[in-house]
Amino acid sequence: MSLIDSSRVESAIKRLGTLDANARPRWGSMSALEMVEHLSNSLEIALGQRQAKALAPSWLTPLLWRLGGLPLPIPHGMPSTNEFLAPRGEDFHAARNTLSQNLRRFHRDVLANPAATHTHPVFGALNRLQWAELQDRHLRHHFKQFGL
Repeated sequence: MSLIDSSRVESAIKRLGTLDANARPRWGSMSALEMVEHLSNSLEIALGQRQAKALAPSWLTPLLWRLGGLPLPIPHGMPSTNEFLAPRGEDFHAARNTLSQNLRRFHRDVLANPAATHTHPVFGALNRLQWAELQDRHLRHHFKQFGL
């Protein structure tokens, strides 16, 4: 499963449209707005529009990807970096619209250039197909967090 599939992207956007600004998470402390901004930031890092500082030495990233790239759910409470958590200064509805646009842009870019690579702070250089799998898991994690 990955965001290379247009039906998954459109399904995610439809589910996102049901998210209420006052929704409370099932776990963690993110607000609905913070979660939406976090997902947009993550997609923009995957697209190379934002940079994220490397947290792991380059010699370790292939092993970390082997572990992190497994098709397992993302654990609750997993730490994130400032680049992924940075506020965007948008209101909830604008942020939700930006996330929808970023999902469609990411999908188009994956199809147009699947071999393009951008650096993940823990997993190192990932091609767009790897990012598509990771972003799909990331979306499912946070959608589940907010009951979507």
